[in-house]
Amino acid sequence: MTKIDVLAITTGEALNIDLGAFITHLYTLLLPLAVSTSLEERATASPSSIKGNPSSFFRSSEADLLFRSLNAIFLTSRLPNPPVRSLAFSKRLLIAALHWPSSIACKTIEFVRQLLVKERSLEAMLSTEDRRRDGVYRCEVNEESLSNPDATVWWELGLLERSHFDEGVRVAASRLTKWEKDS
Repeated sequence: MTKIDVLAITTGEALNIDLGAFITHLYTLLLPLAVSTSLEERATASPSSIKGNPSSFFRSSEADLLFRSLNAIFLTSRLPNPPVRSLAFSKRLLIAALHWPSSIACKTIEFVRQLLVKERSLEAMLSTEDRRRDGVYRCEVNEESLSNPDATVWWELGLLERSHFDEGVRVAASRLTKWEKDS
């Protein structure tokens, strides 16, 4: 959409925006966020530097903004996501959780659990027996559809369950590992 197209929209017309580029960019940011040292830090904007009323957006940490975006894309969106997108995001989130502080790792595991409840196609990631495709997961590829996420499993979940220093993360990972269709 060009500037002219945007200006031609009048009151009452629907604005259709393709969020595919935003979602791909968010997927690309997950690995750099895995090693971010400021992930839990709140923004330091003073209320006087913000025109109007300061919103919670300006006081949010990077982690808060990440999970607000993920919830909007996967959990509260009325439009279904392609299964490959859910597979790729869940895999990359669990990779990042290996490096994140305990509170964010627990939040990540809970998000993946909620995604698993909504997207039953993710059940295959818990089992090493069922594979839909042959191939290798390509974690370095920054486009979710090309990373071949359905050729892998959530081995990071097992690592979080066995080796994480925080007991809360180990318990959360253990619950997700033992997840069944009925839960």
